[in-house]
Amino acid sequence: MLELISPRSFPYEALPPAEAPAAGALFEKIREDLADAWPVQDERVRAAAKALEEGSIEDAQNAVAAIVTAEPANADALNLMAQIAHRQGHGEEAEGFLTRCIEASPDHLPYRHNYAVLLSLTDKLDEAMAQALLLLEKDPRNPLFLSLYGQILGRRRRYADAIACFRRLTMDHPDSPELWATLGSVLRSVGGHTEEAIAASAARSRLHPRSARCGGLSRA
Repeated sequence: MLELISPRSFPYEALPPAEAPAAGALFEKIREDLADAWPVQDERVRAAAKALEEGSIEDAQNAVAAIVTAEPANADALNLMAQIAHRQGHGEEAEGFLTRCIEASPDHLPYRHNYAVLLSLTDKLDEAMAQALLLLEKDPRNPLFLSLYGQILGRRRRYADAIACFRRLTMDHPDSPELWATLGSVLRSVGGHTEEAIAASAARSRLHPRSARCGGLSRA
């Protein structure tokens, strides 16, 4: 599920992680860092985002729609409009808002990440891959962007490349249970990597024992 992280942050998360993150987990920290680096500047948008977070969808939609009407290139407002449209099940409308959003602010990495995620979630994998590569041109070692790239590779059945991507990520971030869980999942999907898949699962369980006590991954 895609959820608003905070009014100053960006609403879409990466493709659903294989495991619910523990407090202070790698991806959670990266999202917090991105939120700090790219805060929502428009106080009106922050207020609308807070209304949305509190469940007042209609109030949020009315407020942010008025901003977009007056300021068609307000990237913060367009991003929030995409969040609202997605919650309402209007995928094409959400995509349209995010297309306009990154056109208005092409260097805004979180909003481009949102766009890549939405494209991936709607099975537009070629377009999602293009956006992921643009993100990696700007920040080639960002684990959030690399994980998105690796998951898109896997969904395109480029399994060897996906495995290589997640192997690299676990080497760079060996203390991340999320990455070990995803590597193990990809290895099991392909087959022929039983020992490595078992080792990845063991690493995940060692770092995040609660998942082992619960009998496996807590979120698919």
